[in-house]
Amino acid sequence: GNARNGVSVDANAMKLAMMDESTDVPKTTLDQHFTRFYSIEHDICVCRHNNGILMLMIAEHHSVIKNLSSIAVEKIEFRDVAQVSGKRKRGGTTIQDGTKLASVFMSDGTVIEVRSPVRGVLLEINDALCTKPELIQNDPFNRGYLCTVLPMGRNDLKDAQKSCIGLIPKQDYFTRKQHPDINSLSTFPAT
Repeated sequence: GNARNGVSVDANAMKLAMMDESTDVPKTTLDQHFTRFYSIEHDICVCRHNNGILMLMIAEHHSVIKNLSSIAVEKIEFRDVAQVSGKRKRGGTTIQDGTKLASVFMSDGTVIEVRSPVRGVLLEINDALCTKPELIQNDPFNRGYLCTVLPMGRNDLKDAQKSCIGLIPKQDYFTRKQHPDINSLSTFPAT
């Protein structure tokens, strides 16, 4: 390996750490730094960063994405959001499980309400969706994310984990969506 500042770095070990062991495909930045959880009820993917910050995204089975080939998103209107300020992010809008985040206007005339599966302080909404609403369908896990949330009482990682109670891992989400009669799969953290 290479030596940097007296530390030996094995290039192959670093490459392996950045690979998805199940597919031998390089991990995305999202998968390297975030843990994904899913809400069956709201069809939202909650990505928890290593620092505890949450990013909310439309999940793969959400009705906004399901009819991607035939029904397009025309407009997205977010709820009013208070500006946060300072190092401690004061003044943000508090959201709860079930709080309406946005209304998505579809080309067939339907309006889909997008709701939060977590409680916390809404730090920011993705303004890009207001000018390019198609990103929510075409790039939901990158430029089409919904918002970032600071978990309530985020004093340490335990608080960030508490905000994910009731959410399920990715594989369980897909299994439940394919077999809705299955209800005995795990939630995070195990209760």
